[in-house]
Amino acid sequence: MSFFATFVLTTIPAGISTLLLFSNKKNVDAILLKYDADYTPKHNVQDILKIFKAYKNCFFLEKKERRLLILTMLYIFVGFITIILWVLLFLIFPNYVFGD
Repeated sequence: MSFFATFVLTTIPAGISTLLLFSNKKNVDAILLKYDADYTPKHNVQDILKIFKAYKNCFFLEKKERRLLILTMLYIFVGFITIILWVLLFLIFPNYVFGD
């Protein structure tokens, strides 16, 4: 398999996840503000912990809101897994990545 095919197959899921994450950002912020009135959206790694706490501890959230929080956590994990995969490819198989 060529480098281009590997790149496309490993990066497309992260790209789609990122687009879906950006499209749902306002809704997730509204849910987190509902859970914690002091929440300020910074959109960093700590947000996934806040999303998890909101999902785990809030019993007043609707089914749709809980589903959105689960999907948001899934989107973030897909992006992180893609990043980790590419770091490992660069470290373990640099000849394959650089096409030598």
